[in-house]
Order: sequence, then structure tokens, then C-alpha cells
Amino acid sequence: MNYKAPDNSLHFIAPEFAYLLPAGSLQITEEEAEALRPASPTPPIAPISPRQIRMALTRAGLRTAVESAVAAGDQDLKDWYEFSTSFERLNPQVEAMGTALGQTGEQLDALWALGASL
Repeated sequence: MNYKAPDNSLHFIAPEFAYLLPAGSLQITEEEAEALRPASPTPPIAPISPRQIRMALTRAGLRTAVESAVAAGDQDLKDWYEFSTSFERLNPQVEAMGTALGQTGEQLDALWALGASL
């Protein structure tokens, strides 16, 4: 059965053990319990390989713009793009490049999802 304590915490316990619940706990329906359950955390976005990011950029029509921006950047940016063994979605370089190219966080997430599928 589902129970809600006075502090709004949820308890899932057989009725014969209800006496163990905090004082003032109320039995609630499954629908009420579902509404009170915390949302599952969003899973982290896995890194993708250099091949995957380049193929995703090509398919999204962004590869030329990214490579032009990298070519115009400093040596650290060039080394990062050329020699990284993986690309992390939340890397500051990725965030900066996305902003420079007018990409939203959702668009970058979609680019990573595309890359992960390749």
C-alpha cells in the first residue's frame, strides 16, 4: 500500500506494518503516489568519439562552420579538436562553440544523440 507521511514523504509498506509509519501518515491511491514520486534524474549524456562527432556535424550541416571556427582559434582549440579521444557534451569548449554557432542546449543534445547513433 502507499502512504504519505505529514512531511510528504512516500512509504510503500504492507498494511499490517502501517504501525511503523510516522504518526499522521495517510493511505493514498496509486495515482496520488505517482503524482508525488520525484521525477527520475536525466541520465548523463555519454561522450562520443571523434568519428561520431564529425559524422554528426556533417549530417547537421555544421561541420564546415565548426572546422572554420577551429581553424581561426588558438592552438589549444586546434589541439583539442584534432587530438581528443572523445567529446563530452558539457565540455566548456563544446558549450562555447555551440554558443558561437547559435546552437541551443537542446540542439547540442540532439547533435550528441545523433552522434551516439552513428
